[in-house]
Amino acid sequence: MVCFWPFIEQAGEGWSRMDYMQAMEIANGVVINGFRQPKPELIPTQECSGDLYTLKVALKIEGMEFFIYQDLLDDGNKFFRNPFNEDSIDKEENTPLFNKIMLILRMKGVSEHQSAMFTPIVYDLIADKAYKSYLEDYAKKEKVMTLGKFISYFGMDETEAQSIASLLSDNTKEVQELKSAIMQLTPHSLFHEPIERNLGSWQLNTSKGKMSPEEFKRSLILDYGKPQSDLFS
Repeated sequence: MVCFWPFIEQAGEGWSRMDYMQAMEIANGVVINGFRQPKPELIPTQECSGDLYTLKVALKIEGMEFFIYQDLLDDGNKFFRNPFNEDSIDKEENTPLFNKIMLILRMKGVSEHQSAMFTPIVYDLIADKAYKSYLEDYAKKEKVMTLGKFISYFGMDETEAQSIASLLSDNTKEVQELKSAIMQLTPHSLFHEPIERNLGSWQLNTSKGKMSPEEFKRSLILDYGKPQSDLFS
């Protein structure tokens, strides 16, 4: 998450760390994709060879429902939020949310000038929350992708590595060794691996042209299942 404290220091006029905590309070009180609200939408823009999208996410703030819109670039390897350093708060569609944030700040006793100055900070905290919710709750679950592409987009954590290792072995000790090896994988180290993600879960893919699960398991243990210092010996 972006740290806005330097900007708050420059703003002066009484804004303090406590005021920033108020901004965090507003953002933390926002419910992303609340009850009865639609799922996030990735809307194509036909720009950048079709790789630039508008991410539309429903949210609820102080009991009122809004949408937040932000630019998202999918270059085939990773998602980039606001890829051209253009603040999505300037999108016309975000005006209702902008006005709501300003109103909340005013009701907290913030001056009109300071409310206008710090609304983008609160907005960005909310946008970051919406973006992360999209990645974690939807993009991971809906995209069909290879293991290499998944690591490019989302990295690899222990939970995902455990799931993959459990597909390859039912031996507890071996699963732990494989889990450690999978945590070290990079997208460039993978080739024809028999693992893919489909609708939020890991599956074996043994179609023609893929390594067999046994071959893949053996290569993991040989290449990564030993101390890092031994890799170059």
